Amino acid sequence: MPEYWHLDAEIQPGKMRIPELSDSYTTETWENVDSDQLDNYDITICPRNRKNYLKLWFQQNEVSTKVAFDSAHKIVGYCTIRVVNLNRLCAAPFYAENPEVAARLLADVPRIIPNFEKYEKLFFWYPVANRNVESMLSKFFPKEAYRIQTEFRTQFTKEMIKSTDDVVYSVACGTHQFV
Repeated sequence: MPEYWHLDAEIQPGKMRIPELSDSYTTETWENVDSDQLDNYDITICPRNRKNYLKLWFQQNEVSTKVAFDSAHKIVGYCTIRVVNLNRLCAAPFYAENPEVAARLLADVPRIIPNFEKYEKLFFWYPVANRNVESMLSKFFPKEAYRIQTEFRTQFTKEMIKSTDDVVYSVACGTHQFV
């Protein structure tokens, strides 16, 4: 069985400090984005057609989603942060084509979450292969404001299922169901 693990980053939202960021990317709330364009981007991340799920996912109570665009207005990522329970948040899903896009999304989504800084924790679950997550977090939070640990194994397969780990900053689901 392949060694394929996801890490868990537990973050203290109240200690977030937004660094100086590039203006190369902009964000919009998902409601203001063409749904076909968003679906077409999502299929590049997950080969399953999740068109019917995305809208339901984003419309849930206490869910905040922003979509990132480059200067040509091409989608280059999106981030959803949801209230889960016990005064905690979870980034799920969070995809970004590069670290600059991820930083823009991490800066912009909390701005639309009421009292973001008062939540106890924010969780990210991401593939161990994406080392950009820890680098991004270190720019937004002091070291004592987050911890990273091995969380769960996700590929229970005989052969590795191809995935685009470098764009996955937090997963929505932690399992691959194929054998």
